[in-house]
Amino acid sequence: MAAAGTSRSRFERLLRDGVVERVLLGVYAGAHAPRSAAFRAEAVRLAQRSDDAVATGRTAAWVHGVDVAAFARPGAPPVPTSRRRRVRPARDVVRLHGLALTTPLRTLLDLARHDEAEVALAAADHLLAAGVVSRRALLATLASTPDGAARAVLAQADGRARGAAESVLRLHWHASALPTPVPGLVVPGRRAAVRLALGVPDRRFGALLGSACGGPDAAADDVARVREAGWWLVEVPDAAVLGRQPGQVRRHLEREFHQALLREVG
Repeated sequence: MAAAGTSRSRFERLLRDGVVERVLLGVYAGAHAPRSAAFRAEAVRLAQRSDDAVATGRTAAWVHGVDVAAFARPGAPPVPTSRRRRVRPARDVVRLHGLALTTPLRTLLDLARHDEAEVALAAADHLLAAGVVSRRALLATLASTPDGAARAVLAQADGRARGAAESVLRLHWHASALPTPVPGLVVPGRRAAVRLALGVPDRRFGALLGSACGGPDAAADDVARVREAGWWLVEVPDAAVLGRQPGQVRRHLEREFHQALLREVG
């Protein structure tokens, strides 16, 4: 801090006021600094304090552009510093802005094998949507992966999710007793279309997330119009989906679906 020309008390005040943010353990940056790939790579290099380490797991996913901070536990750094001295095979390591890290595909496999399924699926969805990883390359990699649990998680990725919460919601939905949904289903509203995070067209049942509802012009009356057309819509806050109680989310969706079925027969 002294080297940066500020005192500890001033630095802590800037941190409290949100002017400065902790990016990685021991690495801070201005809240409005562009989070480019070069920025992320340099931040990891500063945190690692080693030129021969290979960034892996969530750290590598973050450098590749994934919002892993959505899964950070309270009080923990937004991005953990995960690294190894050596990664085999060597072809699974790439250099990005001077930083050695696992390739996007290897990063996804590592997350699916060693991290939470929610993180792995959200990362896969993001990298597919961004064009960093192709669906064909992902499926080819999964075909040669002996880890059945990793295959089961990553096979669900399709790149249509808008953000981590939508990926996690789909994971919970697939683990519930609900029909297979259509991701990102668009339904006509009154003035603008409403985009459902997940929807079952033949049952007129769907889920809305606060971060993924409709388009930029969709409003409350558009959602109301969809409901008037016979759709049973469940609104789920992002925080509930990204919380640590997936069973509650699944039970909530199942209860709502049963209510929708009762309405049909009643």
